[in-house]
Amino acid sequence: MKENNEKNIRKPASFVPFEEQHKLEQLKLFMIVVNSGQGNAIVKYLFDLGVAAAFATNGEGTAINSSDIFNVTGSRKQVVWSLVPVSKVDSLKKKLHDRFKLSFASQGMALSIDVSTIAGVTLYKFLTGMDMGGLKDGE
Repeated sequence: MKENNEKNIRKPASFVPFEEQHKLEQLKLFMIVVNSGQGNAIVKYLFDLGVAAAFATNGEGTAINSSDIFNVTGSRKQVVWSLVPVSKVDSLKKKLHDRFKLSFASQGMALSIDVSTIAGVTLYKFLTGMDMGGLKDGE
């Protein structure tokens, strides 16, 4: 009877790690600081570039100069956060450079930090937009 049970047991397919099935790309965490009201335009740049996740938070600048006294520039800021694949970094930097020199109101600053680890395949797929192309509205 033991022989019959062994024959009926399904053997799992051999496990192949995710990184051997897909090309993984290094990510950089971008923090982009702009004047209040400019954050949505930066988020749009990121989404147009194909970045899967970006969001803006409100902030308050701490710089004091003579024009701040008269509320000409103000210190209200927006900080845009996003994880950007390395292949898109040069395009983003050029887009931001062009945007920041348009006018005084559109000026800002950006910095990036290398992301060394992401815990879990599901999180990596979400942050890079993998397997998101086939979804339809309402799914």
